[in-house]
Amino acid sequence: MENSLNRREFFADGALVFISLIWGSTFIIIKQAIEAVPPAAFLTLRFGTAFFLMLPFCILQWRHINGRVLRDGTILGTVLFLAFLTQTLSLQYTAASVTAFVTGLFIIIVPILSAILLRKFPHPCSIAGVVLAAAGMGLITLNGRFSLSTGELLALLSAFFYSL
Repeated sequence: MENSLNRREFFADGALVFISLIWGSTFIIIKQAIEAVPPAAFLTLRFGTAFFLMLPFCILQWRHINGRVLRDGTILGTVLFLAFLTQTLSLQYTAASVTAFVTGLFIIIVPILSAILLRKFPHPCSIAGVVLAAAGMGLITLNGRFSLSTGELLALLSAFFYSL
């Protein structure tokens, strides 16, 4: 039993590392792509392809789609579109590593939004993590100045949309 649990934990940790590597590498790929194609065209091609690939599955599930699903899907789709748009635009103005780091801060924005919108307050350790992550973000991105560049602001806006 214990050996099986250790194996699953090892697999789960390895999967997280693998997904993090894939996620991090996409910033470099997208930055290179938008140097050749405008961001709007890139996103249209990217999500247009996804739309057509997913369309058969949506057609098969059509009977389960009602007004509430369409409304909620439209809201979530719009927020996700804004997240990808601001992230892609950020890559035009700042390094891929900075965009990836700042976008990843959605992890600290979630507990803040949870406290504000859902009245679900985070554990004190989570609050300490948010404070330390925000301080780390400041040290890495502010570079001794008290302003953020356009790219950093867009990445932060993207992190907010991902948090939603």
